Amino acid sequence: FRRDALERGLAALRPDNAQGEYYLTDTVAALASAGERVVAQEVSDPVEIAGVNDRRQLRELEHEVRERVRRSLMASGVTLSGEPAPVLDPWVTVGPDTVIAGGASLLGDTRIGRRCRIGPGSVLVNCRVEEDAKVEGVTLIGSRVGRGASIGPGAWIPSAAVIRAGARIGHLTGDGGKGTGG
Repeated sequence: FRRDALERGLAALRPDNAQGEYYLTDTVAALASAGERVVAQEVSDPVEIAGVNDRRQLRELEHEVRERVRRSLMASGVTLSGEPAPVLDPWVTVGPDTVIAGGASLLGDTRIGRRCRIGPGSVLVNCRVEEDAKVEGVTLIGSRVGRGASIGPGAWIPSAAVIRAGARIGHLTGDGGKGTGG
């Protein structure tokens, strides 16, 4: 759509149907009726234009998109292990030779480096994790984890934390859970 034409088409929409809903697809008829040039665009992937009319369809589409992300990451050298399958948003990037365990969630604009380990129960939202880092059983929001850092279960990390390279925090760090800085 050209923006000006789309705005006119949207303004012409009315919920004159059994569901009382506004249908974006009705903008095509509105624009054609107004003399605008309308052409069809072939789409190679029907998922790109799939309609969602209820929560079941939304769930199915979400599953398909996340499955595509999983397949793409595995093809690039990322290992996904265990069940339930990791939850991966489409904007997530992960370096090769990283292992992501089942039950982990990488959400938003999260970027994981090479050779990392993301363990079960980990939830990372809009985070940066540098190479060779390990994160297990913690929630990180807007945080940065330095190269080779290790964050284990039981650690509480505030939002937007910066964990320096080589830091060891929480259990499973090899130091009895004491941690050696952050």
